[in-house]
This record gives sequence, structure tokens and C-alpha cells, in this order.
Amino acid sequence: MENSRKVIIALGALAAVLACICIVGGGLLFFGARVITSRVETQLMSTPVVVTQEAVQVIPDDTPSTDAPPSDVPLPAPATEAPAEPPLSVEPTTPPVAAAADDLSQVDMSVFSESWRLIQSEFDGPLPAATDLLAATVNCSVQYTLGDDAYATLQPEIETILANSAPNTTDDQLDNLDLTAFDDAWGLVQEEYEGALPTEEDLRATTIACSIAETLDDQFTGYTPPAVAERMREDLSGTFEGIGAFVRMNDDGILEIARPMDGQPADQAGLLAGDMIVGVDGENVIGQSQDEVISKVRGPRGTVVVLTIRREGVDAPFDVSITRARIEIPIVESEMLDGNIAYVHLTSFSRNAEAQVADALTQLLAQAPEGVIFDLRDNPGGYLDQAVAVADLFLADGIVVQERNKSGLDDVFSAGPGELAEDVPLVVLINAGSASASEIVAGAIQENGRAVIIGETSFGKGSVQLPHVLSDGSELRVTIARWYTPDNNSIDKQGIVPDIEAATPEDLNGPDDAQLQRAVEHILTGQ
Repeated sequence: MENSRKVIIALGALAAVLACICIVGGGLLFFGARVITSRVETQLMSTPVVVTQEAVQVIPDDTPSTDAPPSDVPLPAPATEAPAEPPLSVEPTTPPVAAAADDLSQVDMSVFSESWRLIQSEFDGPLPAATDLLAATVNCSVQYTLGDDAYATLQPEIETILANSAPNTTDDQLDNLDLTAFDDAWGLVQEEYEGALPTEEDLRATTIACSIAETLDDQFTGYTPPAVAERMREDLSGTFEGIGAFVRMNDDGILEIARPMDGQPADQAGLLAGDMIVGVDGENVIGQSQDEVISKVRGPRGTVVVLTIRREGVDAPFDVSITRARIEIPIVESEMLDGNIAYVHLTSFSRNAEAQVADALTQLLAQAPEGVIFDLRDNPGGYLDQAVAVADLFLADGIVVQERNKSGLDDVFSAGPGELAEDVPLVVLINAGSASASEIVAGAIQENGRAVIIGETSFGKGSVQLPHVLSDGSELRVTIARWYTPDNNSIDKQGIVPDIEAATPEDLNGPDDAQLQRAVEHILTGQ
């Protein structure tokens, strides 16, 4: 791998998450003996930066800049066990949009071909036969879009269409897949289905996501529609334009404030944790998805958004006008704990992670601490170059991470001179929400003998994805390699095992944070 390439670690599956209005933003569907994971739903609806399953991404030099500021960015919720496949689902989570005028028998599928050209060229894993790809593409797109009942009604005719099709595509030309059967199947849907149909844009996105989810045995290769992809790229820049509040979907499906950022517009306007956003600029947003509401709340700095808020203890909803601003996403929290112990918590490996961690360490080390606790709990990842740079702050030398592509070629990233905290006693905290970049750093520090790792086994993400911005602005992430620890261990689906185990508390950094207490005890006693 060329050093100039930027490598990102980003999440790619939807589970319990905190979203943040500052950024952007498997369960099974059955047809016959075949299944579709809810990775389709994940790809279409989630922001890969903030969910529970994660992927390392490599951005080549010719990829468009991702420095544009996002609007509002999701952060992960505390995890108490390794993220798992989403629960079973028998109906699409998002209902089809209102009836569309598009001719679904003539959908422009050039982006589908573009996606499979890249997958065939780069994917590190087995590829489907052309006939299997066609069948999966047709069946999955219909079932996911219309639901199980409608699909079951149409399935016999769809199977007849597939049986009578004669694809002129060979298995080594998946980008030239003959989609006549797809066109015919959706022509049938238009003729016989009486419910609401998707737009051409929605059908195209669903079909690409379906084709990947159903045929590739890899949960991290995935497709992201244009709007979500743009916000995802903006999020990783580390800044955003919005109101400055962390948000989440509550149990009633309403977006609520998890907490406003100190001193930012939401805080200045008086928003409180627990406030529910029920309207944006006069529009009722109850029932809309997290992504839809966030897209309405975010916007250019200097503009005003009016939020209708429902607050516990207040009889009626009320309006709050907030002027949006440009805000840097806070990713580092630091302080001196009792016992003269330095504490640094890094929440993600965004563009400026190394600089922010270095600044925090510089200030804390000036106070001659007894030791440093570096907290990577619930950190889902970020840029790989930032992970290497952060690890380098604590390592005098040694390998940080190794990558191996499908051709068996290795690329090794090592620590260099300039370490900031080489000698001070160090403890690293991890849990099941620590993924990818966090695991790279924890693994490097552990296997180089630099620190004791305390907490729970980490998530276990050990593959590398290359993201491509497609011609319509959507994004395709393709698994191209695997990464290994300095001692050549794969942590994929295994995670980093801590040296000292301690359960993750419900309230990180609270009075009952047994992991943090254990870290303090180790630094003070060496036990």
C-alpha cells in the first residue's frame, strides 16, 4: 500500500447508536430456501461511521476530497456485548414511497454495472456465478421492496421469467450482466402489484444493495446511496455545520437530544437532554427516520432552523429557533484523575485525532502523572493513518499493523521517532464497542509490550475496504485485504482479548465504572 493513500476505518451495520445532529448522519428475509440479510437495510439507511459493524476503508489519491463539513454526526452507544447480526425481520423497515411515475421496467442500471465492475476487480473473496447473481438481484429487489406477502404472490411468475431467461454474461463479466429478466420482473410488478411502488432511484439503490448482500459472504462490502454517502464523507472530516447536539432515536421512534455540546448553538438555545424533536421548520417529523430528520435539522452555518420540541413535564410542544454554526466534533476528553493519573478518552479516529490526543497528552504530561489511562471504549474507528499516528505517540518503535491483500502481498506500518508518552505507565481500556482503528491501536500497544489492556474483548474487525465514489455520488466499499497485529494475528471475529477482564458499566466514567477503577488501581499498585 502506498503511504500516500488515506485509510479509513468506518462502521457499516446498524444497531443501537447515538446519532449526532452534528454529522451526517443479519436479520433475515426469506424467499423459499434463500435468505437476504438485513445488510440491505443497513446499506440503504445507516451512516457507516456510527453503527456497530465496521470496515477499514482505503481512499486513493484521486478520490474527491472529504473535507466538506458535515451537518450532524452520530456516535456509538455503549456496547455491553460484541455486536451481532440484527434481529429477524420479515417486513421491510422502511415502507415504499408514494406511487411513482417511473417506468420500473426500464430503470437505468449503469451504477449497478459500475459497482460489479469494481467488485469483480477488487473483492477479496469468492464471487457468484452470473446466473446466481441475476436470480439474487431479481428476487431480493422485489421481496425487499414489496415485502414477503406480495413477493410470495408474484414469486411463481418471477421464477418463470428467470427460468426463461438466457443471460449472455459469463461468470468473469459480472459487470455486463444481462438484466432483461430484471426489467421483465419489474414490468410484471407494475402490472399486477396494487400497492405503492418505489421511485427509480430507490429501486436502483435497493437492487445494488440486495445484489451484494445476497451473493457475497462479506458483511462489510456494501453500497451507500448518494445522500447518506455524502454525509458519511463529511462526518469523517471532523467538522460539521449544524446545531451541535448528540441525538438518538428513542423507544417511540422520535429523535431526541442525547446531550447538547457545551457552548454550541443547541446548548445556547436551551435544549436539554431528553428533549424530543417533533417538528422541523413547521413540518411534523414524527414517524420519519433518523436520517430524514437529521437531514432537515442540519444545514449551512448562519441559517436558522426552527425545532418543535416536546419536553417531559411541559404540557405542550414549543418552538426553538437555532442559528446553525460550524463546529468541530469533540473526539477527545481529558482530565487528571485522583491519584495524579492522566486520563484521555478518544471517541473516534477522525482526521485530527492524533493532533487532539497529542495536545491532551502534552498538557497532562506536564503535570508529571503517575500514569496514563487511554480510553478506547465504544470507539468505532476512523482513519488508519490516524490510528498508526496515535499508536506512535506511545511506542518508541515496532510494528503497528500489517495488511495482506488477496495476492498475498503485505504492507507494514511501523512506529517511528517522536513518541510523546514512551515511558509513562500506560493502561488502555477497551470493550465490545472498540472496533477497527481502536483494535489496531490496542493490538499494537499490547503486542509491543507497552501497556496493560483492561476491559472486555473488542469487536473483532480485521478486513480492509476500499471505498469508491460512484458516478451518481453513491459509494461502494469493497473488501480488498485483511489486517494483522504486529505478531501476525488476525483479530477478525475474535477481537483483542484484554490482559485484565472487567465488565463494561452502564455509565462510562460514572461512579460505578469498574473498568476505570481497575485501571486506576493497576497504575497505583501495579497489580
